Amino acid sequence: MYKRRGSLFERPFKRKTITDENYFTQLIAYIHTNPIKHGFCKQILDWPHSSIHAYVINQPTKINRKYSNNTT
Repeated sequence: MYKRRGSLFERPFKRKTITDENYFTQLIAYIHTNPIKHGFCKQILDWPHSSIHAYVINQPTKINRKYSNNTT
């Protein structure tokens, strides 16, 4: 629609299966600390585009906190 380009929108993008809860926890930490790693901010809560605010401050969001693994 917007004719965007880049690895997020075109193949070959990489995806990896989340195999266990420990790996999932590591991914969440990686995602939330990325802005610090790349120098966009000094602390996790300083990055306004992070979903961590919803978890820490309990702000209302569209995050489904009552996730069910039922696929039916």
